[in-house]
Amino acid sequence: MKKLNIAFFKSTHGNYQDKIIDLGSGADGYSHCEIVIDAQTSIGAHYEQNGVIEYRYNNIYDLDCWDIIELPIKGSPAKVKAVQMVGTPYDLRGVILYYFKLKFGASNKAVWCSEMCALCINESEKILDDTLIMPNDLFNILKNHGGSKIVKTNSKKKNKNTKNPIIDRFGRISYEQ
Repeated sequence: MKKLNIAFFKSTHGNYQDKIIDLGSGADGYSHCEIVIDAQTSIGAHYEQNGVIEYRYNNIYDLDCWDIIELPIKGSPAKVKAVQMVGTPYDLRGVILYYFKLKFGASNKAVWCSEMCALCINESEKILDDTLIMPNDLFNILKNHGGSKIVKTNSKKKNKNTKNPIIDRFGRISYEQ
């Protein structure tokens, strides 16, 4: 059984927005999360990208700015759901209201990062009663459900496409054409 991995971005590696998100959602150290498809691919919702997109990495398991939680559940249904959600808009209004503990106003046609991950996780196994959730809360629930942090290998395998790599603050890569 292939297990499901969820990547959590450490707010200490981010900007002031990451620190605000972390502070308002439990101050446990995380401000963003994504479904890991494989070492080079994850899917997540991000405000700067206007919604759910597929992200590319050299190897997300080697990046110090991420903690990866491995869940003891079958990962394929969650990954299929994540792929289906690519293109879903970002729910900025919903996440802002939820940040201030107002549990109304979330769109059923848009998502934020941890809400998207929660919806995908529930496709594999119904773990979460409420999918409106912040990254720190999701991290803690998954740890309590048997999730364990993956130890970094630091193998530093590089993507074969090395033409003008662009690496963002999350460690994601893209290439100029």
